Amino acid sequence: MFFIPSTMSQSINLPAIVYYPVARFFRPQMMIPHFLAKDIGCINPAALKDAGFQGVVFDKDNTLTNPYSLELHPDVAKAFIDYKRVFGENLAIMSNDAGTNDDRGQKKAVSIESLMDINVIRHKLKKPFGIRGVTDYFGCEPKRLVVFGDRLFTDIVFGNRYGMLTILVDPFTEVGDNPRAVSIRRGERQLLDKLLEGGGTPPYQKSYLTTRSLLDKKELK
Repeated sequence: MFFIPSTMSQSINLPAIVYYPVARFFRPQMMIPHFLAKDIGCINPAALKDAGFQGVVFDKDNTLTNPYSLELHPDVAKAFIDYKRVFGENLAIMSNDAGTNDDRGQKKAVSIESLMDINVIRHKLKKPFGIRGVTDYFGCEPKRLVVFGDRLFTDIVFGNRYGMLTILVDPFTEVGDNPRAVSIRRGERQLLDKLLEGGGTPPYQKSYLTTRSLLDKKELK
């Protein structure tokens, strides 16, 4: 099994810190995903393509792999193949570690690309910023993209800020994860529960209404 060394040396995510009060107190819709799913296998990639989406952005840790691993989690390995079949090369990982300035010589990004067979987007600004790297890679408007991730203040806020379809997945495990990330994620989920209980809804997304049945188990058979 291949692992990326633990990212205790990863720099603080200043963009997320800066944008936090904006999302938390002025734009709470930015923290609400369009869908909540156990994992990427709960969403039909062909239905996404039929709805007009042209590409998919994945977080890596606890979305495709266990924390810092370079092997697809067995729960999503088959689903990942389905995404590649439907979208081809129009899939990419957007990480707040690999592919950033923290990734010296882009060694982590290259390792991921070699071992996981998916490209890593290079970007200077971390999520919830960094859209330029995404649009340069996919060559289309963000509203034509889907983003999967396990974190609200990075993955979901990032996608919502730029008009993507956002899908929040459950983490595979907290074992081996950065303790700070575990604590923040738990707090994010508690906040999301409160927002949803209060009637909160996700921001407008051009194709959202045509994809609202994506989690219908009858359609996913």
